[in-house]
Amino acid sequence: MRINKILKSSGYLFAFLVILTSCAERKITIRSNPPDAIVLVDGQKKGVTPSTFNFTFYGTREITLQKEGYQTLKTSAKIKAPLLHTFPFDLLMLLVPYPITDHHVLSYQLQLYRQQDEKKLMKQAEALKIQLKNELSKHKK
Repeated sequence: MRINKILKSSGYLFAFLVILTSCAERKITIRSNPPDAIVLVDGQKKGVTPSTFNFTFYGTREITLQKEGYQTLKTSAKIKAPLLHTFPFDLLMLLVPYPITDHHVLSYQLQLYRQQDEKKLMKQAEALKIQLKNELSKHKK
């Protein structure tokens, strides 16, 4: 009975200490040149660049940046946990009395959208279409 009281009291004490201590804060900042691009992370809109937001889990994120007059940029970014956020060090972090911030900054260069590239591509597609028609007509004969 006495052991149960001690264990229960210890549990309350541990919970109280955990509440008093801070936990890690995880942030990502996404920047672009030029700024003011729409930011999508894993398909969810996060704002415009520069954009800073919190995240919960480490891992690979799908980043999409969109800005009028620029090519849409789609890429993957691997967000790795620092050593302090891996077992067993993460347990020790519970005892640190101030917040630890893990801040990842990702920077991207957007490319101008070139309308002439689209026109060139359309010409190439039309040439291939004509070539295909010619090849098909040869095989029909």
